[in-house]
Amino acid sequence: MYAESIAAAHAAAEAEGCTVAFEHIFRIPPMPFHPALLDAARAAVRAVEGHDVELPSGALHDASEMAREVPTVMIFSSSTAGLSHTKEEDTPEQHLEMAADAFNRTCRAAIDLVAAGSL
Repeated sequence: MYAESIAAAHAAAEAEGCTVAFEHIFRIPPMPFHPALLDAARAAVRAVEGHDVELPSGALHDASEMAREVPTVMIFSSSTAGLSHTKEEDTPEQHLEMAADAFNRTCRAAIDLVAAGSL
């Protein structure tokens, strides 16, 4: 998508007889989440949904900042048609229920990790 937007900007600039330049004005490094919590979340999602997918997120979630200080993980639920962070975003109720179940299982696993001194 980034390459397509650059090509479109160059085409529009050429059509208008001007130039266009690009500059990164904001970038943050990826924030990895806690490995034990990632394992717990993966196991919870597999138990609820049957498989798990690791989804890197480029959005500026609060969890990215929290992960700098405390063990953190996120569980995502799918959005209809893949639309996310838009007013059109929607998620089927069944998917929300599965995400809540996986979140509950992850929280219970986190309690066990804390009790075992692993977190």
